[in-house]
Amino acid sequence: MAVNVKGTWLCLGKEVHVMERQGLDAIVNVSSIGGLRGSPGMGAYQATKHAVIGLTRTAAHDFGPIGIR
Repeated sequence: MAVNVKGTWLCLGKEVHVMERQGLDAIVNVSSIGGLRGSPGMGAYQATKHAVIGLTRTAAHDFGPIGIR
């Protein structure tokens, strides 16, 4: 959780802060196939990858109107 989710969330916040002053830009977050489907015995890992995809989709909705994809 600390690296996969919190790290992505903290970086996203810093990126948006810089990008909103610069204008149009794009953010690319990397997850894995684990963010799209489950696997036996991989619950904690899969949860973090699902979280990264959720953060990315939410950021697209929140910051798309100001030109950040």
